[in-house]
Amino acid sequence: MRVPSFWSRRLLLATTSLLLTSCQPLTLPIDRSHTSLNQDSRIQSVIVHYTQIDDAQSLEELTRPESRVSAHYLLSREERDGQPIVYALVPESQRAWHAGISHWQGAQALNASSIGIEVVNLGYADADAQLPLTERHWQAYTPGQIRTLALLLRQLVDRYQLPPTRLLGHSDIATGRKVDPGPLFPWQQLHAQYDLGAWPDEARVSALLAMPGPSAIHQRNPEPVDSLRLWPCRHRHSGYPDPSDRASLSIAFSTRTLRWPAGSGNRSPVTGAVRKVSIRKLKFIFGGCAPAHECR
Repeated sequence: MRVPSFWSRRLLLATTSLLLTSCQPLTLPIDRSHTSLNQDSRIQSVIVHYTQIDDAQSLEELTRPESRVSAHYLLSREERDGQPIVYALVPESQRAWHAGISHWQGAQALNASSIGIEVVNLGYADADAQLPLTERHWQAYTPGQIRTLALLLRQLVDRYQLPPTRLLGHSDIATGRKVDPGPLFPWQQLHAQYDLGAWPDEARVSALLAMPGPSAIHQRNPEPVDSLRLWPCRHRHSGYPDPSDRASLSIAFSTRTLRWPAGSGNRSPVTGAVRKVSIRKLKFIFGGCAPAHECR
């Protein structure tokens, strides 16, 4: 047997070493000793939806690839061990496909910056689809769903330090296109019992409602209360995106408050009172800022 020469062995060793080295990933040294304070969370809002289908159908629809829809969380209607089930379907670090064409406070395409929660609720009967919102038969949310949802929302709001005006319904961010989570969604209860989301000061609303009539509200408000120019007076401060679409804004606003029939007219004293208080206390949640001098 021929024994490799000294130089042959050296050449073989060098070639082997080169091959092994070429297989190793290159490392790039990164200096992490400096951190900019100019940053915030990628998650800027939480969007609540209803599914309009039952538990089994909801879970299937939100997980099968062909549906092209998803959410970070699905809250069941059925209960296990005395409470609804919270399904984590998409990691919070990933983008779920739930918002669609959407706008809020100048931002668009909110899938990229939001957490989506689907709550199992049938909404309204298909036969009611052509009726006004207030004449449809809506399914109520269960007490268990409300309690469990409140716990989940509290975790998300605290984790991402979200202000009240960033806890939203699909109808808020897709006005005229969506009505979920519907007028029976407990916005007021979430605010009063769990300090979640935004709701107008009830005492202030009552005081305005006690005024003699619409004319009194008009006297105290230099601009007519039915002027939707008061809502998003500057688009970059707006919540709802398009002040010219009066019908869509009316639907979005009424599903939030359930205080008056959708489409009942913008000169209603109830509408004017709630809007007047909402504008001042909530800033953007029900339609942006009020008169131009209050936009800051």
